[in-house]
Amino acid sequence: MESSSFIMMPRSKCHKNFKMKRNPRKVKWTKAYRRVHRKDMTQDSTFEFERMRNKLERYDRNLIENVFKAIPKIDKIRVIKEERHHKNRSLLESSIGSIEEKDAAFTQLNGLAFLLL
Repeated sequence: MESSSFIMMPRSKCHKNFKMKRNPRKVKWTKAYRRVHRKDMTQDSTFEFERMRNKLERYDRNLIENVFKAIPKIDKIRVIKEERHHKNRSLLESSIGSIEEKDAAFTQLNGLAFLLL
């Protein structure tokens, strides 16, 4: 980095982790981790419609009318995709099982470890 440039951190927690050279894709509470591990719907195509555009558009009454007609449809699609995303995540978590089941399977594997040698 140049000597005159600096990074604004939203919280001291972020700044401390940055100074410790932690990779944000490996720290579970960061947006980068959630994006990489598909915990959030960050790559969804419906978010593209809400993005800020920096160029000016010439006013067109028909375009504005079509945009206003499309907004409820886009919201409906986003809600459906979010529900599907949450449903898939809950199915995945339920298929993994409870902590007790995991512990029982782990102790059973440890008991049979001598067979692997």
